[in-house]
Amino acid sequence: MDVAGLQALYIPFILVLTRVSGLTASMPIIGFEAAPMRAKAVMALGLSWVMTLSLPHYEVPTSLTAALFFELLLGVALGLTVRMMMASIDFAGELASTQMGFGFNKTVDPLTKTSAGPITRIFTTVAGVLLFVSGGYHEILKGLALSLRTFPPGSMTFTLDYYQLVVVGGHTLISAGMRIALPLLIVAMLTQMTFGIMTKVAPQLNIWFLGFSFTIAVGFFAIIIFAPGLFVEINAQIERAVASAMDIVKP
Repeated sequence: MDVAGLQALYIPFILVLTRVSGLTASMPIIGFEAAPMRAKAVMALGLSWVMTLSLPHYEVPTSLTAALFFELLLGVALGLTVRMMMASIDFAGELASTQMGFGFNKTVDPLTKTSAGPITRIFTTVAGVLLFVSGGYHEILKGLALSLRTFPPGSMTFTLDYYQLVVVGGHTLISAGMRIALPLLIVAMLTQMTFGIMTKVAPQLNIWFLGFSFTIAVGFFAIIIFAPGLFVEINAQIERAVASAMDIVKP
């Protein structure tokens, strides 16, 4: 095989592999440090090989280094968009954990390798399960395949709307997190108000001392009661996260 034939094989594969590697490294769940590195490498190689074989066309870059940088930037942008939108779930968990009395009870999350409260870990686990059960990863793969058509490898034509990503994405992150945690926040506030009133009515009973334990118990009971609605809202946020990533690669 001549040099031109080799270039036609390995150049598009390297470009696609760089884009896929950026996506898998920045994606939630898959990109977490706890995910096995070999599994991520095998997945990136397999996806890159399949997508290279089905690649409609690519452009021969004038500078391979610059093209690889742009491919990595595009993959990371897709993954970070999904990750930032799903960060609202962690934000909701931290709000609920603080109001339920777990503000100082934080341990290292084995998935993200960051300190998080118990409610945050519950929400993160649920979000990871729903991401695969609901088929959200299928949409992410569709977005990756669509990006190969919208921004052919080697074209270096990727442009990112920073206002949409930072301002609108940040607003969505906070509003969605508040919406997910709102039922638990209301229950915790009502529980604390009840014990506060009881303490004022009968201060000699020292009821406020027991309020923290009851707030935690009532909070977990509220999670069980509101679980269907919480799961629906978390799944809706996952869908919005995937849709945001799709908007980046749409022509």
